Amino acid sequence: EEEYRCFEPAPDIYFFAHMCTGDPDFANLTHACDFSNGLTTTIRAQIGNWHSEWEAGSKVNFGTLEYGDIVPPFARRHHFTTDLVGKAYAWCYGSHMSSIHVYSSPESYSWTIFQDNNSGGATWSSPCYYIKLREDAYLLQWVEENCNGIQTVVVLNPRLLHDAGFSYGVNHGGLIHHVTGAVARDLGTFDIKGYF
Repeated sequence: EEEYRCFEPAPDIYFFAHMCTGDPDFANLTHACDFSNGLTTTIRAQIGNWHSEWEAGSKVNFGTLEYGDIVPPFARRHHFTTDLVGKAYAWCYGSHMSSIHVYSSPESYSWTIFQDNNSGGATWSSPCYYIKLREDAYLLQWVEENCNGIQTVVVLNPRLLHDAGFSYGVNHGGLIHHVTGAVARDLGTFDIKGYF
């Protein structure tokens, strides 16, 4: 039994994460379970990846959900997508932080975090992947590589312009696992997919 936090980022999608007590890699599991179509995606993250022993690494498993009267599809699964590539959003994380996210390639994204006086602050890019759960729910996972090594996994609801999720990794205080989320404003699109 593990303690977890759960969100419903879109109707009938339950999105939750938890640490794995006693795991030698200090593993963390994140699950997106869609009760409307019988599909589920699980991300197993651990401390250490191909790049660094202290940054988070992960593996994705696409599967089905069998519960009650749900009959999962035979062959269809959640899947990696490029639907978000070329989109940009402004995100507000409350009074303490705002940023602009630019989904700049199929395997990375870039962002700027603004300072308290709304002047430009830190700008960087990070490895990322995008998974389509449904038209109203996209899962994004990234690791702040060569920075703090923290993994963040969120489900973005482009209809509500809101996301919710979890951050996991090691920082100056030790192993962390906490919730995150923000409201967004659509900043439009740019035509970049043709370059990939």
